[in-house]
Order: sequence, then structure tokens, then C-alpha cells
Amino acid sequence: SCIGPRPSWLLSARLPLASASVAAASLLLAAALACHPLLNMTPFAAAVVAALAAALVPVALGKLESGVATLGTQEGDPRWHYVGKFGFAIGAGTYDVRLRLKGPPEMDTMSVNMEVYLDEDWDRVDTLSPCSRAFSTPARKTHVLRATDEWSPWMGGLLEQNVRPHIWYFALSKCTGHATNSTFEVDYELRSQQHDKSELSVEQRHMPGAIVLSVLCLSGFLIRFAMLCYRFHQRSGSVHPVIRTLAVSVLLQWT
Repeated sequence: SCIGPRPSWLLSARLPLASASVAAASLLLAAALACHPLLNMTPFAAAVVAALAAALVPVALGKLESGVATLGTQEGDPRWHYVGKFGFAIGAGTYDVRLRLKGPPEMDTMSVNMEVYLDEDWDRVDTLSPCSRAFSTPARKTHVLRATDEWSPWMGGLLEQNVRPHIWYFALSKCTGHATNSTFEVDYELRSQQHDKSELSVEQRHMPGAIVLSVLCLSGFLIRFAMLCYRFHQRSGSVHPVIRTLAVSVLLQWT
């Protein structure tokens, strides 16, 4: 079946893109605070201060789904391609999509449909043929996009939730327009925003806070663990290999 997630490049900032530098800087700051002789701070207090300082650093908060769809119009050709999904909170959210045609060379332009499905209808989609999904009720919105060898302008849409959050699914199809003798590929990019301009899906809205809390606790533990290992090494002259292995595993977990 064509239904279901397919591999795509998912660019998520806030911690995936910025965590390496911000988290490393916060750990170094926490270690410096904990080891400073005049401050006399506990490892956990140092980790709290470092985390608060890291929270002041501007971090990107974005998501972009991109990929390549292979479509055709002949019998047996792929006619439908899953693009992605996004959970919109209550309010008026938006989405934008753009396309670029990749060939074959004799094609200079091609029309492609962008279909938008509500989570309540998604189970029914699998029971329909690809070219029936847009016209037999499930697709709540259908946009006709024109793809050329250059990126098309961003085409925007509005999705409003009044009762509860909903997950919306996006797909490309080639069921209308002129027929072709061969399949063709289309690059696509999809970006979605909540009513407050956040690009985090509704199920991820608490993830930044949860990750900060996790980094905070693990940083405090790591600093305390490092200090105890250092003191033990000063007293006994060596640290058991098992403790060293544990230290490496904790450091890898933190990174």
C-alpha cells in the first residue's frame, strides 16, 4: 500500500540543530561554576544556572519536510505519493508547499494535485484507489500545483481547528491533466505553522521543556560523577575500568 510515512529529510531546529553547541557550552559553564573555589556551588545548582543561561540563547524553531515524488499517468504508474503530516492545535494554522519538476527532459511543465486529509478520514483512505481519494470525500482540500524545472512559488493554505487539535496528512497525486508516456519526478517542500507561528506539531509542543529538563538533570549528575571520580583518583591513584566505562556511557548519553 502507498499509505504510511515515507523517508524524507526532516529539518528540525531547536535542539537537533542547535543542541550540540548550546548544550556543550552549558555543560562547560556548569562545570566551571561547580569547580570554582569562591562560588562553592553544588553540581545541581551549577547545572540550573547553566541551563537558565542556555535558555537565553536564541534558538531556531522550525521544521521543513522535503523529498522526491515519482508520479505517472499510465496504467501501473505510481499515481499517489504520501508527503507528510502535521498536528495543528486549536486555532487557524497554515501550511505552504512548493514543487520542482525533475524530468524527463521533454517535459517543461506538469500539473500535480496536492491533497489534504483529516485524521478522522485517514483510515478510509487506504480502502480507496489512489485517484478516488481526492474525489470520494476523504480529501478535505485539493490544490492544483504547476511544477517546472524551477521551484514554484509557495502555495499556502489555512486549516482551522475549533473543537480539538487535529493531525492533517498531505499527499501528491497525478490523476488529472494531460497524460505522459513515462513517469516523472517532483521535488517537494512542505512547511507548516501553528496559529502562534510555531513550527512544532501539536504532539511535540512540550518537547523543548522536556529536553531542557532532561539535559539539566543529566548535566548535574555528570558533573557530580566527574567530581567524585576525580577525588577518588586523587586518593587511590587510579579508577577502576568499570567506572571508566560507565563514565563514557554517561557522556555518550548526554551528547
